[in-house]
Amino acid sequence: LSNFGPCVLSIISPMSTERSLSLTPGVCMAAHESNYNTAATHYNSYDGSTDFGIFQINSRYWCQYGNEYSSNICQISCTALLSNDISVDVECVKIIARDSNGMSCAVPCTTGSQSESVSCI
Repeated sequence: LSNFGPCVLSIISPMSTERSLSLTPGVCMAAHESNYNTAATHYNSYDGSTDFGIFQINSRYWCQYGNEYSSNICQISCTALLSNDISVDVECVKIIARDSNGMSCAVPCTTGSQSESVSCI
């Protein structure tokens, strides 16, 4: 699959038109969470959930992964987040931003700290 860079992501992403979500935190989150890799996954052993795609969207709350329990707030399959077409990812991140008071949960992006990792999506 693809590794997008910040310039490509900023061109193809409609996030900057969303009132509650500016583009900069979205690009920062993609860099920090997945290194712009659309196929990235990360298993969270502490709760059994998995993070998916370029924004590492979590299966516990935002998407459905197999028979795993999920709130599935974005109403999507988690595997749809692994595609080169990141429009599904962007739409889900917009929902997350509205539900989570913008991108305040992306601590490394809002504080400038690359050493602190918080997985809240």
